[in-house]
Amino acid sequence: MTAPLRIVFPQDSASSAPTAAQPGVEGTAADSQEPGQEEQKPPGLFGMMLPFILIFVVFWVLLIGPDRKNRKRRAAMIAQLKKGDDVLTTGGIFGRVTTVEEERVTVQIADGVRVKMSRAAIQAVLGADEPERTRKG
Repeated sequence: MTAPLRIVFPQDSASSAPTAAQPGVEGTAADSQEPGQEEQKPPGLFGMMLPFILIFVVFWVLLIGPDRKNRKRRAAMIAQLKKGDDVLTTGGIFGRVTTVEEERVTVQIADGVRVKMSRAAIQAVLGADEPERTRKG
């Protein structure tokens, strides 16, 4: 024998909505909130970009800004090279500038020994404020 066929009709939405009072049905998020609390919204575009902006600012302050300042100071020092300046080369050689050309300088590193080099090879110009032990005598 076969079981009788049972027909189920859909109920209207008002009577089928789950409530917390029904056994085995959990409440919705709106039911679980306390009065006066609002739903948390996801952060907007600015909120998501804020950490990246802060990282860039810190990066700029610690690395890029001081480097640009040093490059400008070095470029000004190289542009102001003149005959008679005591210099230190990037190779660690102390000398005195004897001639200055567009892209080259001639540095006397000992009596009768002169070397032509690029302006960029000059690391520092040693002035009167440098201690005597670092200046070539």
